[in-house]
Amino acid sequence: GLRADASVATTLTLENVNISADLPVVARKCTADYTINISGENTFDAPGYQIVFTKGDDATPFVTPTSNWKLNGGNGLRVFPGNNILYAYDAKNLQYLLDNATGNTEIHLAADIVGNVIVPEIANSTITINGRHYNYDGYFQINGKTEYEGATTVFENIEFETANSANLLESAFIYCGTYNGDTSKRYPDNVTIKGCTFTAKDAAVHNSVGAKFWSMDGNLVIEDCAANGLHSLVQLTSCSTADVTIDRVGIVNGKNGISLGDAKLSYIKNTNIASNEYGIRANGTGEYTLNLENVNIKAAKPVIVRKASKNYTVNFTGDNTLETSGYQVIFTTGSDDATFVAPD
Repeated sequence: GLRADASVATTLTLENVNISADLPVVARKCTADYTINISGENTFDAPGYQIVFTKGDDATPFVTPTSNWKLNGGNGLRVFPGNNILYAYDAKNLQYLLDNATGNTEIHLAADIVGNVIVPEIANSTITINGRHYNYDGYFQINGKTEYEGATTVFENIEFETANSANLLESAFIYCGTYNGDTSKRYPDNVTIKGCTFTAKDAAVHNSVGAKFWSMDGNLVIEDCAANGLHSLVQLTSCSTADVTIDRVGIVNGKNGISLGDAKLSYIKNTNIASNEYGIRANGTGEYTLNLENVNIKAAKPVIVRKASKNYTVNFTGDNTLETSGYQVIFTTGSDDATFVAPD
């Protein structure tokens, strides 16, 4: 539709432009400071990418944009492919990239995003969403299915933040339950969350959850993350096939800390938790194991194993501090407030 050489420092301004073409806008031979400004109502009707930057002519591999090449404003779908990395500027753009993913896919955010996105799992493939420390106000719903063996979803370097938990699915930034009422899509395989922050403000304080999974078919890894003002960083329910690893995590101003549900094997290491109610909670309904290493918890109930009916084991290694005015490790026969029982 439009083609320009970006070999000199100049600006292309698009306002109220409608283009239908295989490549609506191409900036080629990118070697100088080149800026595309978009304003008004623009439509780029294309089967694939709408705006591309290339190293040479139209057919050369797309390149990752740098500070030399700028795209400002606009309401259209905007994608920069390059080095097998895709770039998303808004929720609509991000959803398009995810819907069209066919294998290992890495998507980087290129702006703060407000909106909600469904992340489909792909068998034997990894989908990575790298926030590059941009803010994300909304939820990611993982479309998981038990037959998606080898599927992995990675959330990396995303600054999750909201002031109203009502904007989140089940009050959670990352969630997998049902998908349009289809309960067969509620079991994600492997999920990794790393380098992310979770912040709840205003009405969302002590209501929002970082990640919430009804069940998991694979493993959960959370590392190098921080949470402030959440109801809890993670809530697991029927996850008895999952292994959970939480490492180098900080939780402050939490109503609670970490809820492991009936995860069969959990490792929590090098983690600090400051919460009002419980620090770590797990269900003792199976012969499960919780391993704590170099963990510092300040809470009314630092560690609580509820519904204790099987041989549940809590192992401590390294230097651990459980600061409370009451019991440090509690086993109960029912809910958190049920009568305490002496552990076997």
